Amino acid sequence: MKRQIFLGIAFSVLAANVFAADGSEHLKQFQTAQVSVQQVAQDSVASDGADHLNAFRTAERGALSIDLKNAETVAEVRSEFGSQYQRY
Repeated sequence: MKRQIFLGIAFSVLAANVFAADGSEHLKQFQTAQVSVQQVAQDSVASDGADHLNAFRTAERGALSIDLKNAETVAEVRSEFGSQYQRY
């Protein structure tokens, strides 16, 4: 009877250690995967941010060139029709 109790306790401890080791391994894998996912997400956000910044700068340059062309056109119209423009 005592032998069965000791064997039962020994098997219980052994099973608990196996499950604890298995759980520990799963936790390490989960943490590693979580870090990898976070790094990928950060890289993706940084890449998207850089793309948006480049697009904004390109659009800003385009708007600046349009503004300069409009200013030149207005200046040309005023120089050609300045006297008539001032009359009205």
